[in-house]
Amino acid sequence: MTLMPEVQWEPRLALDGGATASAWHAKSSRPARPGSARAAFSLLEIGAEQAEAIQESVAASGQWEPARVRCDLAGRPRVVVARRLPM
Repeated sequence: MTLMPEVQWEPRLALDGGATASAWHAKSSRPARPGSARAAFSLLEIGAEQAEAIQESVAASGQWEPARVRCDLAGRPRVVVARRLPM
């Protein structure tokens, strides 16, 4: 993957979650640990074409409320926000 210099310091998973956000889904679908925060949130910065796939992945995990998408100042989908379901 060729990256712009200003993002090369980012962890690979932050830049490449797979074609359908599968890397995020694999981590998020694990059951929460006992004693973990009850009201956990996930905020994911996304590519403009990934919103629908990530919303589907969040829903498929069964661990999160329906994800909401927030747009950047240019009106492009940029952030997915999800809240963990109560235990």
